[in-house]
Amino acid sequence: MKKNEINNNNKRRFNASFFLCALLIISLVSFKLYNDVQLNEFTTKSVQIKKELETLHSEETRLNVLLEKRTDLREIERRAKEELGLKKIERYQIEYISLPTEDKFQSIAQKEDSGILNALSRGFSIILEFLS
Repeated sequence: MKKNEINNNNKRRFNASFFLCALLIISLVSFKLYNDVQLNEFTTKSVQIKKELETLHSEETRLNVLLEKRTDLREIERRAKEELGLKKIERYQIEYISLPTEDKFQSIAQKEDSGILNALSRGFSIILEFLS
């Protein structure tokens, strides 16, 4: 009977060991599959972001070219002539003047009356200025 019990115990140990090994293998395979799925999602997001970055770079380049074109002096001159109808001034249109004296300035200070009528008129003019 002891041999049967030993065989049964060995079979149980073998069955338990086999079950644990199978469970470990299934867990490892599941973990590997999960990691592959995560890697695939991140790769897809990375590709999408790279495409968006390329699109934005090309848009930046296009806008820079447009800006350079708008700030180009020849383009500005062309637009002034064709769209606005402007012309360059000729030499005969330029007239130089010279002032015989130096520049001067004069400050004109107003004398304030401290009367009640003056204060009322100032207040009234401030109100009118505010309303208009």
